[in-house]
Amino acid sequence: MHFECIAYAVSPPRRGRNPTFRTLRSAPPPAAIVAGGMPDQIMTVLGPIAPEELGTTLSHEHLLFDLRALWEVPPPERAHLADADPTLENRAEIVRDLYHSRPTLVLDDPTVAAEEASRFTAVGGSSIVDVTTIGLAPQPEVLRAIATATGLHVVAGAGYYRAKTLPPEALDKSVDVLADELQGWLLEGMYGTTVRAGLLGELGTASPIRPFEERQLRAAARVQRATGAAINVHPDLWSHEHLRILDILEEAGADLSRVALSHCDQLVEPAWHARIAERGVMLDFDTFGLIVSQSIDCSGQLIPRLGDFLCRHCRWYWRWC
Repeated sequence: MHFECIAYAVSPPRRGRNPTFRTLRSAPPPAAIVAGGMPDQIMTVLGPIAPEELGTTLSHEHLLFDLRALWEVPPPERAHLADADPTLENRAEIVRDLYHSRPTLVLDDPTVAAEEASRFTAVGGSSIVDVTTIGLAPQPEVLRAIATATGLHVVAGAGYYRAKTLPPEALDKSVDVLADELQGWLLEGMYGTTVRAGLLGELGTASPIRPFEERQLRAAARVQRATGAAINVHPDLWSHEHLRILDILEEAGADLSRVALSHCDQLVEPAWHARIAERGVMLDFDTFGLIVSQSIDCSGQLIPRLGDFLCRHCRWYWRWC
């Protein structure tokens, strides 16, 4: 289900593979990424590969992450969960609001991450796109070690997460500064390492979209024009900011055929999904199993509704239909 999505997201677009209702514009040549002579390759943390090497791919993952900046003080009746390690016994209680549990919001053990990634490999998985950006504690060199240990192709995203997770000094950065950073992370290496990013994102946004978040979107569009890099954006999960995000990117010159919006399955609204898809972007359905805020029976409503949407509008998924 994810292979065609991520191949389209992180590699140069090809004619005849448009999943939307209209013909997409020709994408600009990925000039800067091609500076090393790689016009049709995907940059992983271990170096470039051909798109055909991706295989079965998870298009949105966080092998290591730290979301504790978003921790919320739980109400008195849930205070006991604040520092409780998640177990099978308390899982149902924790998932009613994950942001009440600090231990649930962090995974910083590379051994555990590699073991979990190996389970994906064991059932035929080949590639993982890790979109852990600044604000979520990215560790590019550890991703490289995990890729080496597991044999997985790991594509790393670069950028900043939501403004709420960032220090004040980051929030004052201009579009010019942000664009220089994003392009450097693609071409030279992320955050003081030699590990190069393979895409931009996930770029965090809230609702309403904060000024810093808008500037980063505009900077990403500029870098995409120069490099051809794909962009992944994190919309606020249960809001309807998707079209506003696309307006900002398109106004700044982005090629929307190389943009993915994450977590679209958190809104089980096929009509809204269709409006997003009409803009020529990729919708990322990536949170199956994490429906914690809506009273939806996953097997009875969510998957059939999303499946119907995919069958109607996304030719990539004809085999699943």
